[in-house]
Amino acid sequence: MAENAEIAHKPKLFVLVPVGGSGRPVPLRRPLYVVGRSRHVDIRIRDRAVSKVHAILFNCAGALLIRDLGSTNGTRVNGQRIRLGVLLPGDKVSFAARTFEVRVQTPDDTDRAGYQKTVCDMEALDPVEEELAEPSSPVIRVMRSSRRR
Repeated sequence: MAENAEIAHKPKLFVLVPVGGSGRPVPLRRPLYVVGRSRHVDIRIRDRAVSKVHAILFNCAGALLIRDLGSTNGTRVNGQRIRLGVLLPGDKVSFAARTFEVRVQTPDDTDRAGYQKTVCDMEALDPVEEELAEPSSPVIRVMRSSRRR
């Protein structure tokens, strides 16, 4: 049932801003980032509680998805441990004890990028969606893979 989707959208620049003032903001300009402690990842967090290859951030059609890669100390969105989820502006994402706030910038209408097309491999995600938000908090959509490996 899952299929590839080609979607035209207004580009967004997601930025991870460290909470607590340590470190610099990380602009997410590419579609895929690997987060971890290893020197071979895209976003390196030098903290022994962060796994060498901890999580993946995937920018697809203007949405920022996150997937924990089986890390020891987990990935949390607004305090809830997740395996796969969608990050919204204002969400707090934690890799072990290191926390970042998700912010978004929309390029100016005169930006030469204009609209871009993104091909999303929806089958690679193959999620079953479950809402785990309290009424007072922003909605967090947490997805669990329907396949057991």
